Amino acid sequence: MKYIIANWKLNGSKSLLSEFLNQFATHSLHNYVVLCPPHLLLSDLDNKHIDNFFMGSQNVSEYDNGAFTGEISAEMLAENKVFHSIVGHSERRTLFSETDEKINIKIKQLLGNNITPILCIGENLEQRNTNTFKKLLIYS
Repeated sequence: MKYIIANWKLNGSKSLLSEFLNQFATHSLHNYVVLCPPHLLLSDLDNKHIDNFFMGSQNVSEYDNGAFTGEISAEMLAENKVFHSIVGHSERRTLFSETDEKINIKIKQLLGNNITPILCIGENLEQRNTNTFKKLLIYS
């Protein structure tokens, strides 16, 4: 069985999601597929009931609750039957200055809510060329 994780980033629509599921579901019966569309589309996945498809979020807050406009907590994801969440994406690290420490907190939030974290470990070209990309792993 192959694991396929589709991070839609800031792309997609309800019609694209529906088309994708209709096309892809019939060709992926032996794979474990996690779809990570923008948060607003997560509830549309819940209604599809396709055995090998699961919902995933593209990110999660390190906070349980509070005045953090635009954030989504692990508890909110769990309550909405989201079983996976991407953390540590290179874009979050570079554009939003997310550190290993913050990502570690997010992972603990997810695990505490029975959500499987999908940890991205990316490297830039220099790290790849110098074989130092393994230092990006998070240990706790």
